[in-house]
Amino acid sequence: MTPTPKKVLLFFPRTGWDTEGVNLSLPLPLMYLAPPLERAGYQVQIVDQRVDPHWREILKREIQGGDVIAMGVSTMTGRQLLGAKEASLLAKKYNPNLPVMWGGVHPTLLPEQTMENEFVDAVLVGEGEEVFTQWVQAIDKDGAWDDIPGVAFRRKGEVHMHKRLPPQLNLNEHVRPAYHLVDMKRYITSRLFGEKDFIAMMSRGCPHQCTYCYETAFNINNAWRAVDPKLAIDEVEYLHKTYGVTALTFMDDLFFGKKKWAEQMADEIIHRKLNHMTFRADIRVDYVTGFGVEYMKKMRQAGFRIMFVGVESGSDRILKFIKKQITRERILQSAQIFHEAGVVPHCSFMAGYPTETNEEVLQTLSLMLEISEICPGARTSNLQIYAPYPGTELFQWCLDHGMKMPKTIEDWASSNFNHTNEHVWIGDKDKNFLRKASYFTYFLDGNTVVDYYNRRPVQKAFAWMYSRIVRARVKRHFYAMMPEMSVVAALKERDII
Repeated sequence: MTPTPKKVLLFFPRTGWDTEGVNLSLPLPLMYLAPPLERAGYQVQIVDQRVDPHWREILKREIQGGDVIAMGVSTMTGRQLLGAKEASLLAKKYNPNLPVMWGGVHPTLLPEQTMENEFVDAVLVGEGEEVFTQWVQAIDKDGAWDDIPGVAFRRKGEVHMHKRLPPQLNLNEHVRPAYHLVDMKRYITSRLFGEKDFIAMMSRGCPHQCTYCYETAFNINNAWRAVDPKLAIDEVEYLHKTYGVTALTFMDDLFFGKKKWAEQMADEIIHRKLNHMTFRADIRVDYVTGFGVEYMKKMRQAGFRIMFVGVESGSDRILKFIKKQITRERILQSAQIFHEAGVVPHCSFMAGYPTETNEEVLQTLSLMLEISEICPGARTSNLQIYAPYPGTELFQWCLDHGMKMPKTIEDWASSNFNHTNEHVWIGDKDKNFLRKASYFTYFLDGNTVVDYYNRRPVQKAFAWMYSRIVRARVKRHFYAMMPEMSVVAALKERDII
């Protein structure tokens, strides 16, 4: 009789923004971990707290069944940490000797602090596809953990961490995540113009040094690398034919890291006649103005109908302070290029930066409106409030100027883009305005919320009408009397709009 393969559990916690069919995305970090484990002979089970209402019973059954030899948990800084903690505590309850490893953004940025929690036995720093399998094999063979690069662990109360980081992955060897381990239809969303879409990843790394971005710390070996274009489009074709998706969002750190590579992707899409699909990818403002209209038209021909752009601020001084390497003038030029090329820009914005003045916040609001006027189809994010990420240059500035370092999982879980309590550099009056702005700018472009509630006619009608009021307010910078804000805030907090 063939022995039952030893099992590894992989757990994905709630994020707080987990509406099925709207923004519930594939748990890709875990789906990339699974294939190397399976090739090594292990059985893998992914437990997604966002879609498995009986996840506690699943953990209990599997762990007490005796075949599970290790558990991996992926988490970012923020509310995901609470689910990660709860699952890890339950795992230890069901089997105190079960090794639990945390990976992802938060443990990578704070391995030592993460290891202070007794329910975490090891932390994986950086990319984990090959390292996690090595760790599981060490557990299976009762081997030492010391020789595994990028792994931090506790021994006799002291945290040990390998001095070498994991080697950069050859992405051509890790193209296909474990689609077979999740119920794929649960993760089809309608974010891209109401089409059936998934998320995918075909490149990693970002060489830029924006002072607020966790990528500068997370991608420790942050050289840009990508999947061969033909292999990448093989995957696109497979997803389209197998699951019927008509759109893909590329969740790459910097999809346009190399102009020629992105163009080869476009050529391959057109050659295979897949350009009836819709694609979304990230691009920088300076890349748009550098590539020009004709290049962007070609990307549009290949199906790249929407691109995410990190604009962040309307103040040239703040843009320089956060090392975006762009200007307000360049931002407006890029909006014109997007408009002429027929590509929809989805622009992100933040406020509440250290040293930022109220006048500079108003400049950002004005820029959001200007982009919408130059490119009427543009989507602008709500004005998110800057959240300091550990390991970044700007995080250290905040510590040096009075911010207290969060110490516990609960403290870090409260850190999000609409939370200002720890922002000691912002006055109470400005905090109140920023909170309001984070709500009413959700409606500013007149498109984002309408898209979001495309299948909910009442909310859609409300969003369209209120967007007209918001645009008039921003044009005149009239924010003194906003009686509607209590209603808008309440609806947004309850996730009704």
